Amino acid sequence: MPALIMVEGESGLRKRLSAAIEPVLLVVLLTGGLLLRLQKLDWDHGNLAHPDERHVLMVADTVEWPASLEQFLDVRSSPLNPFSRPGAGRVRQPETFAYGHFPVYVLKGLSVLLEKAATPLRPLIGAEAAADLARSTNLWQMVFVGRVLSALADAGTILVVYALGRRLFGQAAGLLAAALLSLTVLHIQLSHFFAVDTVLAFFVTLTLYWLVRVGQGGGRREAVFAGISLALAVASKSSAAALGLAWIVAFAMRSGSRSAAERARLAVISFLAGAITFLLVSPYVVLDLPMFLDSFQKEGGMVRGTYDFPYTRQYRGTTAYLYPILQQLRWGMGWLPGLLGFGGLAWTLIRLRSGSVKVGAIVVLAWVVPYFLLTGGFMVKFMRYGAPLTPALYVLGAGMLAALARRRRALACALGGLTVVYAVVWSLAFSSVYRNAFTRHEASEWIYRNLPAGSVITKEEWDDLIPYGMEVDGRGMSAESRFEVLAFPLQEPDDQAKVDMLVDRLLRADYIIVSSNRFYGWLPRLQDRFPVSNRYYELLFQGRLGFTLVKEFTSYPSLGSVTFADDGADESFTVYDHPKVMIFGRSSRLTEADLRSLFQPLVSETSREEDLLLPVAVDDFPTVDDFGWNRWARDGIAAVAWWWLVATAVGLAAWPLTQRLLGRLWAGGWALARVIGLLLVAYPVWLAANAGLSANTAPALGAMLGLLGMIGAALAWRRRRGWRAYLREHGRELAAAEGVALAAYLVWVGVRLLNPDLWHPWWGGERPMEMGFLWAVLKSAQFPPYDPFYAGGIINYYYYGLYLVSCLTKLSGIPPEVAFNLALALFFSLTAASAFTLGASLVKHHRFWAGVAAALAVAVLGNLEGGLLLIRRWAELGAGAPGGDLPLIGWLARMVAGLAAVLGGGRAGPEYDFWAPSRVIPDTINEFPFFSFLYGDLHPHVLDMPVILAAAAVVLCLFRARDRAGWEQWARMGLLAVLIGAAVATNTWDAPVLVAMALGAVVLAWLRDEGHDTGRDLLLLAATGVVGVALAYPFLANYEPPPGGFALAEDGSPLLHWLRVWGLFALVSAGVAWEGLRQGRPRRAMVALVSLAARRWRRLPRVLDLTERTGAGRRLTATMGAAALAILVIFAALLAAGRAAGAVAFSLALLSLLAAAAVGERRIAFALGLVSLGWLVLLGTELFYLKDWLAGGSAYRMNTVFKFGIQAWLLLGAAAGALVMPRRQTNAEEGLLVGWRVPVLGLAVLAAVYPILGTSTRVGSRFPNASPAVGTLDSFAFMSVGAHFWPDENYPIVWAPEQEALQWLRDNVPGTPVVAEAALGYYREGGSRVAAYTGLPIPLGPQHEGEQRPKSPLGTRATLVRLLYESADPVETLELAERLGLTYIYVGQLERIAHGGDAVAAKFAQMAATGVLGKVFDNGVVAVYRLP
Repeated sequence: MPALIMVEGESGLRKRLSAAIEPVLLVVLLTGGLLLRLQKLDWDHGNLAHPDERHVLMVADTVEWPASLEQFLDVRSSPLNPFSRPGAGRVRQPETFAYGHFPVYVLKGLSVLLEKAATPLRPLIGAEAAADLARSTNLWQMVFVGRVLSALADAGTILVVYALGRRLFGQAAGLLAAALLSLTVLHIQLSHFFAVDTVLAFFVTLTLYWLVRVGQGGGRREAVFAGISLALAVASKSSAAALGLAWIVAFAMRSGSRSAAERARLAVISFLAGAITFLLVSPYVVLDLPMFLDSFQKEGGMVRGTYDFPYTRQYRGTTAYLYPILQQLRWGMGWLPGLLGFGGLAWTLIRLRSGSVKVGAIVVLAWVVPYFLLTGGFMVKFMRYGAPLTPALYVLGAGMLAALARRRRALACALGGLTVVYAVVWSLAFSSVYRNAFTRHEASEWIYRNLPAGSVITKEEWDDLIPYGMEVDGRGMSAESRFEVLAFPLQEPDDQAKVDMLVDRLLRADYIIVSSNRFYGWLPRLQDRFPVSNRYYELLFQGRLGFTLVKEFTSYPSLGSVTFADDGADESFTVYDHPKVMIFGRSSRLTEADLRSLFQPLVSETSREEDLLLPVAVDDFPTVDDFGWNRWARDGIAAVAWWWLVATAVGLAAWPLTQRLLGRLWAGGWALARVIGLLLVAYPVWLAANAGLSANTAPALGAMLGLLGMIGAALAWRRRRGWRAYLREHGRELAAAEGVALAAYLVWVGVRLLNPDLWHPWWGGERPMEMGFLWAVLKSAQFPPYDPFYAGGIINYYYYGLYLVSCLTKLSGIPPEVAFNLALALFFSLTAASAFTLGASLVKHHRFWAGVAAALAVAVLGNLEGGLLLIRRWAELGAGAPGGDLPLIGWLARMVAGLAAVLGGGRAGPEYDFWAPSRVIPDTINEFPFFSFLYGDLHPHVLDMPVILAAAAVVLCLFRARDRAGWEQWARMGLLAVLIGAAVATNTWDAPVLVAMALGAVVLAWLRDEGHDTGRDLLLLAATGVVGVALAYPFLANYEPPPGGFALAEDGSPLLHWLRVWGLFALVSAGVAWEGLRQGRPRRAMVALVSLAARRWRRLPRVLDLTERTGAGRRLTATMGAAALAILVIFAALLAAGRAAGAVAFSLALLSLLAAAAVGERRIAFALGLVSLGWLVLLGTELFYLKDWLAGGSAYRMNTVFKFGIQAWLLLGAAAGALVMPRRQTNAEEGLLVGWRVPVLGLAVLAAVYPILGTSTRVGSRFPNASPAVGTLDSFAFMSVGAHFWPDENYPIVWAPEQEALQWLRDNVPGTPVVAEAALGYYREGGSRVAAYTGLPIPLGPQHEGEQRPKSPLGTRATLVRLLYESADPVETLELAERLGLTYIYVGQLERIAHGGDAVAAKFAQMAATGVLGKVFDNGVVAVYRLP
């Protein structure tokens, strides 16, 4: 048959011979294919070994024709609805069903017809066969009907593949593709089950055939059949919906169409035919839509890995796309047929760029590529998911050989013949599986005959129970009646309960039955997660559990004496029809202690403790006490002014250098000088303290500030004339920049004055942790600093931002408790001013207002949920209003009624929840800068915001000055390296985005065809990133991140929730990108064509027609077509994968990037590039997540969405905020009131609700009973009057005595002696007071240590602390204190509540009275004891 390849183009005689041979070969292929598929369909002896087949048959068994139309329409009672199945008492209940309804109906309908035909056919077929037919609707007989149907469907696919291949590439290609499919092992196997996969493959291939005919100029008939086939494919399995792209391509590219109207008319006809067909064969998908959507969602969760089923764990850790390809090559298709198929796909894709691929092959590609991108990217990659692809792959592969035959006939014939021979051998070998005995049936029979009755046997859950119920020697037997069966729930977590279970089962069992590789096959991939289960199988197979292998049953594919062991194949390839069954019998009996010794150590967590400890005892760690020295500016106006002056002095010292390097920015980059100056002053001192060269002291920082000031003065003096001119020319810019910075600082000082509290029993956040870390950084003479929440340890957290705060605290001498609030105000100012500078530097016109818009978008506006929340609250007040139930507009009527009720005085205004807008997307955090500053944590992402914006400004200057060589460019790269290094140590999550920003600027310049050495630029900026990371080496060398890495996200964000966060930026981005495309004049041809299309979109067909009249134009349009197809495929794949938000982000990123390549002005291009990068970051959060301590739970994406979302907000806010201003020299106000900017203003008003109402609510959330008077910035002042209850209202805790004790510790305990306090968290309890409010180390502050350290030593310390307080034995108490390395013991209200009431205080008082302890402080509520 491969020799027919040579027939193409031969003489008429050969063509006639070919025409005569063709049907004969086709009959041979069909016959052979049917024989392989119909061979021994009862291979499992009625045990229904395939669980999916079992499920489909059970559903089909419940399907009946409704008694009336009313019953048909009643989705819950209709017996025709697969979503409604009999439950208890035969009452139908809603049930999910993942498969299509059409195959179920066909199976049940065919079974009913056969049953009714039994009597008329009895004279022809005999009594026995008629009796079998009469039982066709019986479940156990229906399986045979289903398998025959499955085999016939696959045989039909062989015919359609032949027709498709013949139409696309000729007769020989069609025959070769059909031959390979008839011999494909995957299809032969699937034909032995009724799990709808062969039915799906048939209708998918049939749809492709009709769509190809449509694309080749087919008319109404082809369009109708294409629609019907597509509907039947989707009705067989919803994954066939990916054919939609092929359907679009076929009609869009239809050859011979005289107009778009003709194509549209045919598409409508096809759509209507398909829609009618789908409604007829799957009515309950529409009638019972909620159940369909629920089924679809659950199936999607399964394939994405959201649901952790044991039968899907084999795919955890497998490589997307590569794994399914290798499995098909090795087993499903075989090496040579598989290589031919995937090779044909690659060949077609390569030819696509040259424009030599015809429309028919493009239609096939439009199915293969998106479907493979979709299913290959799933976490779950069952081999059967490839069944709808293999026919198309064979067609493309045969087409490749046909093309080769036109040049090298002999080679093509040899390759085709060799491939067919290989397929024959492999298919015959695999078919032996069905000729041999079914291993589970054979093992069952052996067990009944050889194992003593009453033996204790085991069963692995989630796998079939062996032995099956069966008749042996004329007697009916079952496992439960003959043996005691113990379940082995090996799918459960590896914990103490599993160890106990294993020990119990191994002590009791006589025989262990392993009925497949369902568990031991995938467990090695999850060694870290299931060490106990892995150890169990390892020891079992080694005979070290007291059991040895007594019998093994296998049915490997074989041909003669050659056996193909497929133990390494995908589980779904072996586990159903030829699993390996092993039976282990007891050979010796281990004791319980022996068994526990084998498994117990695996439950204990390995520790990284040694890497996170100080090099010396914490008591001996060198400390300094050079902060808080300022006696005249400790609080109030004096502290506010002095803090600002110190920060300004740092900025002035750095400004001459900043202005020289970043002079193209607004005001010469003055607003960035404070950020840059602080980094340049702080870094050398930090580096020296890490290296042990000098201490972290205020004089060292002062010396660095003086040195920077002298360098700046020298630079200014050398250019003194230029400086005078610069100040005269840019004085207004400088005033505006400083005005924005100062205004932002003073506004936030006001916010902190209204609520300076460090802690609150509900809204305390993580400020106690950050305050404790700030104390530790201030006191540490060397770095890394000690951890105040874990005595003897180092801080295993991003502390560099707090170090920057400590530098200003030491330079200013302001007390840390006041500096904490001033730091929040300063970093809010730095963020707003940096955004203002960047925004004003990104545009040519209306620069001031562009800067204001950028500052507002970054630092002030909230998300849309902030405004929508208010609307919902108003609507709740107006419940029951006339028209309130109307669809779409009912909310408006309710809102107006609620507003009227409040304004009329009848109702109080709604309460506003300042927290809710930060938690919009389920199981994630959606903070935005204003919320973060308002909440008041000095969190790493807060402290790194100005660094990100400053880095963006530096990259802008690099981008705009790419054509200028000199030391300034090198210095800019050095400055960028410093910023990257600061980001690594301040908030490591941000560093990759900064590097991507720099490299992206080079890529953007290449897209704009600016004629520079792109490779050199990429290399230089990559080196800059490496240097930046190297600058952070002292931090990285002492930081142990939690075990993790990136992984594919199992689900994405709901689109409507996502738009409530990002909707404003989405609208602005779309508007500015479209504007950029329309106004641009790009150099690159493809971008130019896109820009032209944006300007003249109504004449696009004419433009394309003119373009295609030249060879270069044809190549260009072909390239654009390929690119457009790739984009459509990615978009469709994102939608199909449940990533609608990702699809929007991808579209906006692409649109912004094209606009950036099109616009003429570099700064505008860079702004659009930042917009594109922002959306790419958000796309990344929809596709991937960074594994951390939340991995495995529903909130596994929380930190990824949170951390990267802040970065995206900064990029989008600064760039899109600036670009929202009109780009022409027109009146700014008039420009804002035209076009797409009008709805932007409306959404901006919605986003402005949060900063108004959220601020009001947040500053009012102070302590419930009392708060200090407004006017102080002391974050500890709340303790003077505050009180709270914990754990309930029976236990009041008054803070004033605690404040007195903590002040005593600060005043009288130098250094870092260890102080014991109750190991309680600080979120609700108010614990870790000593560590948080004095910086003195405590044995354990458990709140975040569990995330920052290994858990095992934490549990030990928690136990020791508990016993320290609860032990009644003074001798044991002293021993515990010695083990904990204590110098002081703190006994306050929490210690008494948590550890035994007044008995705790009495014990320590008695020990002090006897001289065992020294009481150094006692105010009647809190006592502090010192150990001798």
